[in-house]
Amino acid sequence: MGVADVQNFGGITTQYQIEIDPNRLEKYDIPLSAVVENINKNNANAGGSMIDRGDLTYIIRGVGLIKDLDDLGKIVVKTTESIPIYLSDLGTLKYGNFERKGVFTIKNEGIPTDDLELELIDAGGEELEVDEDIITITCAMEDFGNINKKLDEMGIEPEEAKLERIANITRSLDIESAKKVLKFIEALVDDDDIQNVYHNLDITDELANERE
Repeated sequence: MGVADVQNFGGITTQYQIEIDPNRLEKYDIPLSAVVENINKNNANAGGSMIDRGDLTYIIRGVGLIKDLDDLGKIVVKTTESIPIYLSDLGTLKYGNFERKGVFTIKNEGIPTDDLELELIDAGGEELEVDEDIITITCAMEDFGNINKKLDEMGIEPEEAKLERIANITRSLDIESAKKVLKFIEALVDDDDIQNVYHNLDITDELANERE
């Protein structure tokens, strides 16, 4: 048995960050305004006309929304002597503070973790964290179905399978400020009206010891 389907509605909007290198703009003679203009042009839907075929009417539209970093990086900002200059050539592309990931937890019941890790890497697994009782598997959102299928093939039923927002960049605070923020986070978690709480606070060993 496994997870047949996950339908996710709402939640935090995916953020993309573009760190443009000014030296590369100068190298390719591209103004920053051209970068912004081309991103906007390549991230929009365009309405078309309609085609009638008998009793049916087909609506024509062009869908040009960016789906991931790969799509973003392939935007052509300029063409020089038939050679395209892509957005990825101008700097670093990355997700914002939080990235949506698939997270699976399974019981650690004598499963050979080395073999498990190799199997899951082939299916798109990114990280395998082994605790005394629980094994946590993290993957890209796009590989959620592949990991679920692989676990099913291996006869492993996850204790939990879900999509989470995981911080790409954590924030460190002094111990007293961190304790206040953590107390606020815990209050949100305990609120029955709040379904999910995500944060990028760096839980240091010192902070963890203070909680015990």
